[in-house]
Amino acid sequence: MQTTQQQWEKAERAYYRAKAAVEKAADHLSDCERKVARLREKLNSSDGPSEPLKSIDRPGPRKDARNALRKFGA
Repeated sequence: MQTTQQQWEKAERAYYRAKAAVEKAADHLSDCERKVARLREKLNSSDGPSEPLKSIDRPGPRKDARNALRKFGA
């Protein structure tokens, strides 16, 4: 059976371990916040893609109909 002194020492060690974990998590959180802010600024300052995005032509009846319309000038 643990004495009151041993229980107190055990609780104190657990407290300091938890406090260190919280400080580490707070540091990680601030690092992530800085990274998000940097990436958001980078995205906002970019002019967008250098060439427009192209639509994907998929084979099938719709593509054939589009090609036929183009061919006959409609």
